[in-house]
Amino acid sequence: MGEFGDYFVKRIPARRLEQFHCGTQCGKYFDTYLRRNMYGNYTIVCPNCGHNHFRVIKDGVVSDERHDEKHGAAVKIMGLVSTVKDKMRKEI
Repeated sequence: MGEFGDYFVKRIPARRLEQFHCGTQCGKYFDTYLRRNMYGNYTIVCPNCGHNHFRVIKDGVVSDERHDEKHGAAVKIMGLVSTVKDKMRKEI
């Protein structure tokens, strides 16, 4: 692998884009990046209205579970304003 070998592969976990819908408050979509090594309670904040979404993330994937004390203290993640219009996203 390149002049740096596989140093960056080992040090920087892969990340992927996750899309959220703030159905409780503003009804808009927003994005956030999750890393494969994320595990536990996370508070994901909607960048449009500030609503907190309380979720458990396991191996970088958002589960249907809400915060649970067995997963420890929550980490706050600020969502990113989506570049795709909400109307278009609903049609996809």
